[in-house]
Amino acid sequence: MKTDYLNRCDGDVRALLQNVEQKLNVLIEFVGDDRLNTCGPTGHGMLKTRVEPLPPRIYFPTNGYFSNGAIWHELSHIRRALVDSVPFITCAARGAEELDNAVEHLFIVPGEILKYPERVLHWDLTVQKLWTEMIPFVSVNELPAMDLCSRPCKIP
Repeated sequence: MKTDYLNRCDGDVRALLQNVEQKLNVLIEFVGDDRLNTCGPTGHGMLKTRVEPLPPRIYFPTNGYFSNGAIWHELSHIRRALVDSVPFITCAARGAEELDNAVEHLFIVPGEILKYPERVLHWDLTVQKLWTEMIPFVSVNELPAMDLCSRPCKIP
């Protein structure tokens, strides 16, 4: 399954995958998951990552949804956790995993959008959903324009 799925990937994704696998000395597993077929901000599917235990896995929808940007994003999570050894935010408090993921997105998403500008729509919709869940008494129409992802950003 991994070979079939990766044959669709662009050169940047393949290079990142090879780099991460080489540094980890382990192959990343790609696993189809029907439960992801209608997820994501557009309802067309989404990818998920499991970093530990080894080997890391990237779960993808089985409905044909494919995005180089989404694969690059998930590989970036694996690279930061296992190659760069960025520590996880852990505590007994509820929501620690979501907080860790949100902080990671501050580092991953700007580079993802620079490399894959078509991912702006995904992140604009994701941020809108996040805002409406965080502030449920405000309608989406009352929120300021969610143009956060299209601001110019500088990656060190």
